[in-house]
Amino acid sequence: MAKMTREGYNQLKQELEKLENEDRPRIAKILKDAIAQGDLSENFAYQDGKERQTNVEARIAVIKDELKNAEIEEKTSSGIVQLGSKIVVKSEDGLEKIFTITGREEINPMQGKISYDSPLGEAFLDCAPGDTVEVTTPSGIKTYTILSIT
Repeated sequence: MAKMTREGYNQLKQELEKLENEDRPRIAKILKDAIAQGDLSENFAYQDGKERQTNVEARIAVIKDELKNAEIEEKTSSGIVQLGSKIVVKSEDGLEKIFTITGREEINPMQGKISYDSPLGEAFLDCAPGDTVEVTTPSGIKTYTILSIT
């Protein structure tokens, strides 16, 4: 079972709907038009369409599997860091950062979304405001103090 937030689950469902209802039919039309041109061995549009079709079908299969095996964790107001929590932390150098603890399929480091089973995410789980955690990273040990949880 893959743990994820309700938001992550809904985003995957939306992506699946787009792939099945928009991308798949668009690619089918591209392939149909390319086939009508004849000689498929020299037809770039056909080759490109087949590659896109393969990628879309593979992504659809992955998403369906993820949704089927999803374990949605609903966040509670327990006052501790859990899946779905948005936390504000202060690093040892005084910089404040915002992280959201997500499932593996939802990570986006540029948006501060980190997985619950990443070293950083694991360190924050079950902590409360005021707690300090140490995390071993490729650049050394980092220390964070949790300022708030929402």
